[in-house]
Amino acid sequence: GSYGSVLHIDTNKQFCVGMNIQSQHIKSATSGIVTGVATLLHKGKKTHIWEIVIHNDKNQLVNKSTLTVMVVDKA
Repeated sequence: GSYGSVLHIDTNKQFCVGMNIQSQHIKSATSGIVTGVATLLHKGKKTHIWEIVIHNDKNQLVNKSTLTVMVVDKA
């Protein structure tokens, strides 16, 4: 999510900082491969909100998170 926000800004004029993360750990993943997908839910001038879901290699939901990122103008 944070890296996704960086891709949506002019890094010469702005930078991103995390404001809030809410995460629900649903299932453990002690082996195998996990895959995360971040989806941009809101792209404002000063905030981005991301939904991040992580599945294991059996396509079982492992984690669901919401990340809020603040976009800050450089001085």
